[in-house]
Amino acid sequence: MRRNGAAAQAIAGIKVLVIAGSIGLIAALTGCGGEKKAKEEQSKQQQTQQPSVIDQELKKQFQMYKELQQYEQEQQKKLEKAEKEAQKKEKESAKKSGENSKGSGGGEGDENE
Repeated sequence: MRRNGAAAQAIAGIKVLVIAGSIGLIAALTGCGGEKKAKEEQSKQQQTQQPSVIDQELKKQFQMYKELQQYEQEQQKKLEKAEKEAQKKEKESAKKSGENSKGSGGGEGDENE
């Protein structure tokens, strides 16, 4: 019976060592994972605080695009305004030349009679 009791004690001791080793291993792995996770979170915070070079370049390109669009719109407005002015002047000159031709046309008819 002593052998059975000694064997049981040995098995119990081994179980305790295995459990303690497992707990130690888990604690060590958790500690390493925690540091890694903290480093990842810290790097994410840095990335959100400082935009990357690509983001900065994209913002510059988008700003240039917006400025170009605005310039094109302004040029289009100027062109439309100039066209309206030209049409207005054309109508005025046509009106004046129409009045002049009516007056001179009547005078020519008088000469022929």
